[in-house]
Amino acid sequence: MIFFKRIALFLTGIDIYLFKTWYGFHFYWQSDPLFDVINHHRKNNTIREYGIIIFGLWLYTKIDNQRG
Repeated sequence: MIFFKRIALFLTGIDIYLFKTWYGFHFYWQSDPLFDVINHHRKNNTIREYGIIIFGLWLYTKIDNQRG
């Protein structure tokens, strides 16, 4: 179960890091040109990105609750 929890955290972390979907991270990486390019191409996909993050966090809590 710990393995699946690590996968959920890993996927969620990648999504936050690459696509800056959380506002706090967005302001931290505002000046990075690489992330500006990525963000420019993905401005209209925020709903899908939030869905991925919510699914990752939901999976994390579900596995955590099963462990007890």
